[in-house]
Amino acid sequence: MNFHTGLPVAAEDGDPAGLGGGVPAIQVKDEDTSTVRCAVTWLRVETPVEDEADGYGELVSVSFSGEPDSGLDAATACEKATAVAKTVVPSLG
Repeated sequence: MNFHTGLPVAAEDGDPAGLGGGVPAIQVKDEDTSTVRCAVTWLRVETPVEDEADGYGELVSVSFSGEPDSGLDAATACEKATAVAKTVVPSLG
């Protein structure tokens, strides 16, 4: 899990994922020759900054990755990352 500040991932850069409680997230898949990875990212707290675009704030990302040789594909990586994210959301309140 990673916390950072910035702008949320654009919807066109991934697939939507609902995390429950009305929390929208974006799943971003990455499959290269050595690693399969999926990151689920959502805006936790909007913290406007004068010189940044609307939506700037604290982002949370949960990722799951592994080697393709293990049988992991991007869809499964996203399922696992989303499942973890759903357990994290309530504790961040």
